[in-house]
Amino acid sequence: MSILRVSLIFLVSSFALQLVSSQICNKDDSATLLKLKRAFNNPPNLDSWSASTSCCWFWQGVSCDDNGRVTWAAISASNISGPIPPEIGDLPELRRLEIDVNPNLTGPIPASITKLQHLERLILAENSISGTIPEFLCNMTSLNYIDLRSNKLYGHIPSCFRGSVYYIDFSSNRLSGHIPASLMNGYGGNDTFLNLANNRLTGRIPRSFDNVNFYNINLSGNRLGGDASVLLGEAKFSTQIDVSSNRLSFDLSNVTYPEFLNELIISRNRIRGSINEQITELQGLGVLDMSYNRLCGPIPSGLWMRPYPSSTFEHNKCLCGTPLPPCT
Repeated sequence: MSILRVSLIFLVSSFALQLVSSQICNKDDSATLLKLKRAFNNPPNLDSWSASTSCCWFWQGVSCDDNGRVTWAAISASNISGPIPPEIGDLPELRRLEIDVNPNLTGPIPASITKLQHLERLILAENSISGTIPEFLCNMTSLNYIDLRSNKLYGHIPSCFRGSVYYIDFSSNRLSGHIPASLMNGYGGNDTFLNLANNRLTGRIPRSFDNVNFYNINLSGNRLGGDASVLLGEAKFSTQIDVSSNRLSFDLSNVTYPEFLNELIISRNRIRGSINEQITELQGLGVLDMSYNRLCGPIPSGLWMRPYPSSTFEHNKCLCGTPLPPCT
């Protein structure tokens, strides 16, 4: 038998052994997932979760590492009801948890979730989860992505979300109080995402946000007042900014805009002053809405300024020029 053939047989055999070993799901993880399935009354979407098959290969919404430990679990649009059972904390190697689009899922975020010390992404969106946002989430040092949008959460936003957390979506809840000045401070990247839209937040946008490079920020549909210029400026990396439908009041005249901005929505506030001509240098600005404010003066034109519809600028104090009537 040639050396080449022996080597080929060895490689094929090694691959086969790795394949077989990767099919083996850790028995404790498998048992935990089956407990979750029973706690949720065996929904049809989880029919693939069966003790007769490997959770790593055949179970919908489940992935494993090379050791057969469950690292990702998703229970999406499964029509489950009731609270999240405490067994959710019994998956010690879990990196990503998604329980979303289940409108009958109720109750608070369980404290047992803190046992998931390797968890990086927590997605509990579009459910009916209630209670406050628990501060114990801040003790999960690996957690950097939190999506709790479209639930029934109330109370204040904890002030402890900072450092490694780069993605927060708490939109469409019933949150109240001020935005913590410490929120997301300490993260040095340019990919920070913050969505607090459609809550009941009051107070001012923190001045500390001047130190955060938000890639995308949405604070619309709240009761925020004061100055939003800390989110703007040529040195920022933002591509999308939406602060519409608040009570913001500041002078826009000398405010500049991030170079790569492609969406700016500041409508339905009390913003005054004029529009800086630097806005005409933004090549990618496709979505713009400055309507229903107290702006005045000529609308800049030329360079990369797009032919926006009149609705972009209407209902201001005295803006004029294309696409509004000419200045006199």
